[in-house]
Amino acid sequence: MKIKSTMKNFTKMFLAACLLTVFAFSVHAQSVGINATGDAPNGSAMLDVSSSIKGFLAPRMTRAEIRAIANPADGL
Repeated sequence: MKIKSTMKNFTKMFLAACLLTVFAFSVHAQSVGINATGDAPNGSAMLDVSSSIKGFLAPRMTRAEIRAIANPADGL
């Protein structure tokens, strides 16, 4: 009975280690690409948007909404 319990614990620990490893590798370099071609995003870009038939529409905010942002990042 003790062997089954030990195997269950080992299996759980092994699966947890595998998931952590996969997560660590996937978090390393995340870039988001939005395009119709399926091309990978440029590695130096956080967001890579490309299209030859559509444009980019940035969020529209009033001055009051902009001023209401707490601790905005530089350049925001």
